[in-house]
Amino acid sequence: FPDNFEPEWESKSDGSLRNGREYVLRAPLRGQNLADSIYKLYAEPTEVHRTYTGSTHIHLNMVDGTSYESLRVLLLLTYAFESVLYHVGDATRQWCGYANRLTSAPSDILEAILTTANISKFNQAVQRSGRYYGLNLAALGKYGTAEFRYFPTATSAAELLSWIALVQQFKKAAVEIGTVDALLSKLADKEGYNDFVETYFAEHKALVNDVCTYSKMRGLLSKALIIAASRPESVDGYH
Repeated sequence: FPDNFEPEWESKSDGSLRNGREYVLRAPLRGQNLADSIYKLYAEPTEVHRTYTGSTHIHLNMVDGTSYESLRVLLLLTYAFESVLYHVGDATRQWCGYANRLTSAPSDILEAILTTANISKFNQAVQRSGRYYGLNLAALGKYGTAEFRYFPTATSAAELLSWIALVQQFKKAAVEIGTVDALLSKLADKEGYNDFVETYFAEHKALVNDVCTYSKMRGLLSKALIIAASRPESVDGYH
């Protein structure tokens, strides 16, 4: 990469990279402005090579009126379907140390978000647990975003845009479904699961059905809710 792509991109050093640079948007973008800036980043003479330590981090705005309940839904959806996120990019990301599975996270993350209405308590829990998970919710307190760290270095603008579209579908599903109760109702049977996949993940339907089957998804949802229910202050509907 050249040193800078003014005015959209900023080049920074990053200690986790070997002789590499981190490229960050100077300000949040969306829609066509975001797409244009990404195509600019990858235009000639740019050459991109994927490495073990390189990665792509996608931040979704969560302070745009997104409800705290929708955040709960986003966490559960990502917890249940994160195999899809790893496999779309590079499944080895789950073992690199910087994008660990949510299932390996301390239980207080799930407990805090599913059992308390106090966002400050939730922020304290995720800050204690750190940011090195595929879904980094510690970014909420710092940037007001949910950070998806599942992906390796994108080697083209088209690849990066496809990953952005995928994580946007996670948020869209969380917002449209709205509540944990509605999510559990929707995914209560195979018919509801199939409808959900067709509605939100149609482009990746074959992959979803392969790496995140209905039975696997239900098992992960049940595990998350059992963890939440183990907390004394369990919210109504989860104990």
